[in-house]
Amino acid sequence: MSEFAEVYANYAGLVRRVLSGLVPASEVDDGVQEVFLKIHRHLDGFRGEASLKSWVYRISYNTAQDIHRGQTWQRLWKPGATVHDHSDLRPNAEMQLGDHQVLHHCLQKLSFKERTVVVLFYWEDQSLEDIARHLQIPEGTVKSRLSIARKKLQTLLEREGEVL
Repeated sequence: MSEFAEVYANYAGLVRRVLSGLVPASEVDDGVQEVFLKIHRHLDGFRGEASLKSWVYRISYNTAQDIHRGQTWQRLWKPGATVHDHSDLRPNAEMQLGDHQVLHHCLQKLSFKERTVVVLFYWEDQSLEDIARHLQIPEGTVKSRLSIARKKLQTLLEREGEVL
């Protein structure tokens, strides 16, 4: 198996999960393809200064940022949609992020940076230290963004008639 094929096999799910939380559902497939094109182009230049996983996270994050900058967000929420279980922000096997229309709508109202830490912390189960390393920001900044994002999400969900 080639080195690229190995990277794809090991990280395709991770890339898809990260992008699913950061970009509209209609952009995920193209985003995954773009991430792996970048990985393919630059794999020979990977110096191992960070872990391969951190490098893949960083490329995924940068690609999501590019998508975010280059497109206008669509309203994904439909009136009357509800999310029945707010006990955990992580999507499960039966219900992916796109199925949580109200939650997805509220997530889109967060800043891109806030949404990123929420996705990495809740969906990817990353520690604060890992998120800081992946995003190349101080751990205190991660904590601050996560705290602000939680408060905003709770307020937004309560406005939608749901309690987090």
